[in-house]
Amino acid sequence: MSETSFVSPLSYLPPNQFQVFERDLRAISTSEEQILALVHKTQERLRREYPNLKSLRRILTHYRNICRKVLSGDLLRGALGVLNLKDQEIVFLNTNYIETVAQEHRNLRPLQNYLEMIKHAEDLLITRRPLDWVLGLCFLTGRRAAEIGSTACFGVVDADHVRFSGQLKTKTRESRPYVIPVLTHSKRITETLATLRKEKPRWLDDPRYFKDNTSSPLSQKVKKQFGEFILNPRVKDLRAAYAEVAYHRFGSEEIAKSRFFSDILGHGENDIVTGQSYLDFYLAS
Repeated sequence: MSETSFVSPLSYLPPNQFQVFERDLRAISTSEEQILALVHKTQERLRREYPNLKSLRRILTHYRNICRKVLSGDLLRGALGVLNLKDQEIVFLNTNYIETVAQEHRNLRPLQNYLEMIKHAEDLLITRRPLDWVLGLCFLTGRRAAEIGSTACFGVVDADHVRFSGQLKTKTRESRPYVIPVLTHSKRITETLATLRKEKPRWLDDPRYFKDNTSSPLSQKVKKQFGEFILNPRVKDLRAAYAEVAYHRFGSEEIAKSRFFSDILGHGENDIVTGQSYLDFYLAS
């Protein structure tokens, strides 16, 4: 079937921090000295602005991906060596991650009335409130809030699947489109996202702006909208809830649940670890 997607010409918007960095990098892309000066300056600024290590790692990923677009060879390796966490910081985050996941696996949470949860998310798509659309799409597609708000593009494949591009947190991998199952008709997904892009053009391609301006209201709203299905829900819980329901609907006995999660959530082809962190729920009804 033919694919449809939304493309918005937003040349009138001011450049965001990633566009500015890419522009500056392209202007000096053959000068090792200038490249190193730029990435060192960027690294120092990001460490001031993002004291939390998880947030710092996330934002560094965006800059590293820009470097991969613009640079190659020794110039790229030099830039990536600067735009990175220190070894001890990586060890700390990895250790904390493993301990957290292990604890969660011993305390799976019930996902109540998942069919009603799907219906409620569909109803959110027909309100007049953009933040409702974001939350509804987060659950029905399993994408992160920042992806829905800023970077996601969906193209219809069939009634139950869309082709998704615009993934964040790709680590060292190149972001490529891939097909995902959705929990409502795919046309609802593409039409709602197109409306969101028209209503909120300032969010487009600027995840940091989106997060800075929506994190608090989304955190409050998700409790109101999904509290009857998930105890004390966080926005990130919608992604894990999607994965559990999608496995129930589309999974196969021949594929391990964690592998299925990794495939539909866009983790690496040979990544057998990250999907484990989304084993948070069981279907209670």
